[in-house]
Amino acid sequence: WTGQALWTMTHLTVPKLADYKERITLFFDDASLELEFPSPWLNHHPTRLTVTTSDGHTLSKKDLRAGYAEAFVEEMRGFWAAIVNGDPVVNPPEHAARDQELLLGLTWQHLATAPFD
Repeated sequence: WTGQALWTMTHLTVPKLADYKERITLFFDDASLELEFPSPWLNHHPTRLTVTTSDGHTLSKKDLRAGYAEAFVEEMRGFWAAIVNGDPVVNPPEHAARDQELLLGLTWQHLATAPFD
């Protein structure tokens, strides 16, 4: 598994349950990284990145959040600054293409290796 990772993706919406979970987790030999996305309908709820590592039999978890500013408002501010002031685009199309390529690659890898009944 050197240089590789196991991964899981879950998007769960239960119409009659007032809960929402969307997670992407990557598992490495010595750590796991988990992104947990809040409901897109909740304001000021940041995405959380949890880094999990071990030192012997001691498990450590570190939660990282970029802040509590409203994501949509921040996107609009960045978009406005790029258009009006010529500021650099925070998330250029190349980054979106890279993300899509990664997700498609993970999906194709899963389809190629997953056992089907």
